[in-house]
Amino acid sequence: MVMKKSGVTRVVWTRPIRGHVGPVRRSTPTESIAFLAVARALGDLWSYNRETKQFIVSPEPDVAAYDLNDNSLCLVLGSDGLTNVLKPQQIVDIVMHYEKTSRDKHGRLPNHSRWILRHALEGWGASRADNISVISVFFDKKNIEVNNTSLLADDINLCLDRALTDFGNSTIVLGPKYCKQLRTLDVDLYYSGIVDPNFTTEIAYNGPGYTRDIRRPLTLVQFSDMPVMPLPSLDRVSAIHRLNELFGTNNKVKVLPAGCVAGVLLEGMDELYESFVDEGILYPCDEDVAREETVDNVQWEETVDNSNGDDNIEAEEMCGENSKANTNVVHLKVMIS
Repeated sequence: MVMKKSGVTRVVWTRPIRGHVGPVRRSTPTESIAFLAVARALGDLWSYNRETKQFIVSPEPDVAAYDLNDNSLCLVLGSDGLTNVLKPQQIVDIVMHYEKTSRDKHGRLPNHSRWILRHALEGWGASRADNISVISVFFDKKNIEVNNTSLLADDINLCLDRALTDFGNSTIVLGPKYCKQLRTLDVDLYYSGIVDPNFTTEIAYNGPGYTRDIRRPLTLVQFSDMPVMPLPSLDRVSAIHRLNELFGTNNKVKVLPAGCVAGVLLEGMDELYESFVDEGILYPCDEDVAREETVDNVQWEETVDNSNGDDNIEAEEMCGENSKANTNVVHLKVMIS
């Protein structure tokens, strides 16, 4: 028996009612609990139904075979934490988009799995979240030219689990007579969903591809009663050169809830951010990554020059009253000169 809970199909666990004491008989009152998602319940012994003498979910998995051809590019394997927020076509679009970026001047390849993970993290909001696992397998038709600067290991007997544990931001190239580990392009990960600040664990988990370097927007720290705005999928920003990538097309006005996000600070100018780092609320970011600044409900117009003097960044803010929503809004216009 299966039933839906919050739109997710789950296997029903029939158990004695809460507080029951003594042996379980056919006459014992029971209750039905929507338990694990179907994709996670394969083969679990708890799904055995005493009345039907059968497992609700068969431990024998469904197996399908697909023939590869010259048009086959890749195979993406993912957990339900991925497939619950991204559709198959969206995953394909992500892979194709970043495959076109090829490699950088140092010969590093794009890391498609981390890009998929980045987009998937945006899908989990303030109410619920799940762990995400992604594996991207590419069927290259010819040998990949390897740049020595990106080569991490070259060993036919390479232990893949250990290699991807030590260097999570890397890829493995397998051939008939070789096995090489290559450094891939960096991909910053952002998460704006729910987090339990009181959760602690003594288990320091570490495994292939496991990552802890996930950043959180500053907005979520203080404004729990305000609408939470997940970060869009940003391209890596070098020294805040392209603010239009953060806030939309240049010269367009973006409307944000007052008290949320409406600005960008350069490294060394963010005392509030540093205090959060000192208190252990946030982890420090790299100097070339954009961060968001909280905004007060006041009118201001300010020009910020970076320390190198390469770019002038002008931010213009206007506060007004939204008559329909009866809430203050902030109009932000960002220009680069």
